[in-house]
Amino acid sequence: MITLVFSFFGDMLYAEPETPNDESSGTFANFFSLHAHVKDLFTWLRTEGYSETQKEKDLIANLTRLRISPELNFSDALTIHMDLDNELITGNYLKSSEFNLYWIKPYDEYNDFLHTTREITYTDGYYNRAKIHRAYAKGALGDFTFSAGRQQFRFGSGRLWNPLDILNPINPISFEGASEQKGTDGASAEYFINEKTVITAVIGQNRTNDAFDESFKKSNTNAIGRFKTNISIAEIALLAGTLPDREACGGDISLIVFGGTLRGSALFTREKSIKNTVIASGGFEYNFSMGLYFLIEYFYNSASLNAEPKLFYAYGSYLAYGFDDATFRLLSNRFLTYNSHYAALALGYDITPLLRMEFFTICDFEARYILLNPSVKYNLHQDIDLSIAIMNAWKTGNTTRSSELSFVEKHPLVYAICTWFFL
Repeated sequence: MITLVFSFFGDMLYAEPETPNDESSGTFANFFSLHAHVKDLFTWLRTEGYSETQKEKDLIANLTRLRISPELNFSDALTIHMDLDNELITGNYLKSSEFNLYWIKPYDEYNDFLHTTREITYTDGYYNRAKIHRAYAKGALGDFTFSAGRQQFRFGSGRLWNPLDILNPINPISFEGASEQKGTDGASAEYFINEKTVITAVIGQNRTNDAFDESFKKSNTNAIGRFKTNISIAEIALLAGTLPDREACGGDISLIVFGGTLRGSALFTREKSIKNTVIASGGFEYNFSMGLYFLIEYFYNSASLNAEPKLFYAYGSYLAYGFDDATFRLLSNRFLTYNSHYAALALGYDITPLLRMEFFTICDFEARYILLNPSVKYNLHQDIDLSIAIMNAWKTGNTTRSSELSFVEKHPLVYAICTWFFL
């Protein structure tokens, strides 16, 4: 089965002061803004072996999330931003292993430097939690920029898989997108040598056995450095760093070819617990003049769960019992795929300015699975968006290999998302 991660994309509207001509009343509003939205996510999935009864069951859940986003912006010198969430989840399979897998484990904060999620109520009928989704400060000083807090650190150029994004690895099957993924606690500094070249350094500290260690062991530190520049039509990036029990180095390139963007990236890691690994991806993206969006991408992961028994058993232990320090060090900051070879195709087309159709398919070559994920998105009102989608998979060959796509093999996952940006 697959751990689902939930996220969304939405525009933010600036809150203008009611009396801008009054200097005393407008001063605070000049650097403070407040945004908010409500999101409702409904999911339905039938399973033939529900963990509580071992019988067929329709798993129904509905998440309602209220997000409040205050921001202080002192010119271009300093920005302080927070996303505060309150979530209510109702359904017919709470307090089951399936519910914990889909709705609780994606927000696991084991060994995180900051613990920002609080469970308020968990009953058979509903689950309520409050969390700080993002909390960071960003500043600029001359050619330097700085940031610190819970945020996302992105290094790769790939659209579906980003081998260089080892601090925030994304699974493309996640049906809400990347921005809802739990962030990383860390600090970064960037030095812009010129308009085309930047050097980035990121550091983050993990706990030990989910408790603070006064010595802040180096073995629990994430430290990443990246150099990125533009040469003619190509953007090139080089990365190196250390993570718990791993050392990594890699590169990324994207260039304009026939009016589209060709991308490729690879990451090599030297491991202490398993053999050295290689992760790579390559893809091509194009926007046709008729309004059709096209993306094809390939992904390779030598450290797949089926190829590495230590990872396979560690992942099984995590699903059954949660993290301990040993499983965390093996599984954290890693692309967890059951197999090594995948390819994906994504298409998008705006039928009208308010209606968009999208189609996504992914192929697991070794397990012989093909996943289809069509969706439709409609702008109901200026500030209200609705999307409806189906996710289903088919096995096309005779193999016993496990796959993360198998959870929707016999029955489709149906989900609908409605978002209202009211502030």
